[in-house]
Amino acid sequence: MNISTKNINGSSGISPKPKADNGSCWREFWEISKGQKLNPFAFYVCPVCGRNVLGMNFFGCHVKKVRSLDNKWYIVPMCQSCNNKHDEEFILDENLLVPVNN
Repeated sequence: MNISTKNINGSSGISPKPKADNGSCWREFWEISKGQKLNPFAFYVCPVCGRNVLGMNFFGCHVKKVRSLDNKWYIVPMCQSCNNKHDEEFILDENLLVPVNN
Protein backbone atom coordinates (compact mmCIF):
# COMPACT_ATOMS: atom_id res chain seq x y z
CA MET A 1 0.00 0.00 0.00
CA ASN A 2 1.32 3.44 -0.87
CA ILE A 3 1.21 6.16 1.78
CA SER A 4 2.06 9.83 1.98
CA THR A 5 5.14 10.55 4.10
CA LYS A 6 7.45 13.40 5.00
CA ASN A 7 11.03 13.64 6.29
CA ILE A 8 11.46 14.44 9.97
CA ASN A 9 13.47 17.63 10.53
CA GLY A 10 16.24 17.60 13.13
CA SER A 11 16.71 13.84 13.40
CA SER A 12 20.26 13.66 12.00
CA GLY A 13 21.90 13.66 15.45
CA ILE A 14 19.95 10.60 16.62
CA SER A 15 21.65 7.18 16.41
CA PRO A 16 20.21 3.69 16.77
CA LYS A 17 20.18 2.41 20.34
CA PRO A 18 23.50 0.61 20.94
CA LYS A 19 22.66 -3.06 20.65
CA ALA A 20 24.75 -5.63 18.84
CA ASP A 21 21.88 -6.52 16.52
CA ASN A 22 20.76 -2.93 15.70
CA GLY A 23 23.63 -1.85 13.45
CA SER A 24 25.77 1.25 13.79
CA CYS A 25 23.75 3.54 11.52
CA TRP A 26 20.14 3.88 10.45
CA ARG A 27 20.69 2.24 7.07
CA GLU A 28 22.14 -0.83 8.84
CA PHE A 29 19.21 -0.72 11.28
CA TRP A 30 16.85 -0.87 8.28
CA GLU A 31 18.89 -3.65 6.61
CA ILE A 32 18.88 -5.79 9.74
CA SER A 33 15.18 -5.19 10.42
CA LYS A 34 14.17 -6.04 6.83
CA GLY A 35 16.75 -8.79 6.29
CA GLN A 36 17.92 -7.01 3.13
CA LYS A 37 21.54 -5.92 2.79
CA LEU A 38 22.25 -3.14 0.28
CA ASN A 39 25.38 -3.90 -1.73
CA PRO A 40 27.48 -0.69 -1.61
CA PHE A 41 28.59 -1.21 -5.23
CA ALA A 42 25.21 -2.10 -6.75
CA PHE A 43 22.64 0.36 -8.06
CA TYR A 44 19.21 0.65 -6.46
CA VAL A 45 16.22 2.80 -7.35
CA CYS A 46 15.54 5.54 -4.81
CA PRO A 47 11.91 5.03 -3.71
CA VAL A 48 11.32 8.80 -3.66
CA CYS A 49 12.87 10.20 -6.87
CA GLY A 50 13.25 7.01 -8.91
CA ARG A 51 16.93 7.65 -9.74
CA ASN A 52 19.49 4.82 -9.81
CA VAL A 53 21.86 5.32 -6.88
CA LEU A 54 24.80 3.29 -5.60
CA GLY A 55 24.02 1.42 -2.38
CA MET A 56 26.80 3.28 -0.58
CA ASN A 57 24.92 6.52 -1.28
CA PHE A 58 21.69 5.43 0.39
CA PHE A 59 20.87 6.71 3.86
CA GLY A 60 18.53 5.39 6.52
CA CYS A 61 16.14 8.33 6.70
CA HIS A 62 13.58 9.25 9.35
CA VAL A 63 10.08 9.76 7.99
CA LYS A 64 6.59 10.06 9.40
CA LYS A 65 3.20 9.35 7.88
CA VAL A 66 1.21 12.40 6.81
CA ARG A 67 -2.49 12.83 7.60
CA SER A 68 -2.39 9.84 9.92
CA LEU A 69 -3.10 9.23 13.60
CA ASP A 70 0.11 7.21 13.64
CA ASN A 71 2.76 9.42 15.27
CA LYS A 72 5.58 6.87 14.96
CA TRP A 73 8.88 7.57 13.27
CA TYR A 74 10.09 5.20 10.57
CA ILE A 75 13.35 4.46 8.78
CA VAL A 76 13.42 4.07 5.01
CA PRO A 77 16.44 4.03 2.67
CA MET A 78 16.66 6.89 0.19
CA CYS A 79 19.29 8.95 -1.60
CA GLN A 80 20.92 11.96 0.03
CA SER A 81 19.11 14.43 -2.19
CA CYS A 82 15.70 13.07 -1.18
CA ASN A 83 16.76 12.93 2.47
CA ASN A 84 17.19 16.71 2.28
CA LYS A 85 13.60 17.32 1.13
CA HIS A 86 12.20 18.65 4.39
CA ASP A 87 9.03 20.40 3.32
CA GLU A 88 7.83 18.02 0.61
CA GLU A 89 5.46 15.12 0.91
CA PHE A 90 6.24 11.97 -1.04
CA ILE A 91 4.56 8.64 -1.64
CA LEU A 92 6.28 5.48 -0.36
CA ASP A 93 5.42 1.81 -0.31
CA GLU A 94 4.45 1.18 3.31
CA ASN A 95 6.36 -2.14 3.20
CA LEU A 96 9.65 -0.18 3.09
CA LEU A 97 9.02 1.47 6.47
CA VAL A 98 10.70 0.15 9.60
CA PRO A 99 9.35 1.61 12.88
CA VAL A 100 11.74 3.28 15.30
CA ASN A 101 11.12 3.32 19.04
CA ASN A 102 11.13 7.09 19.58
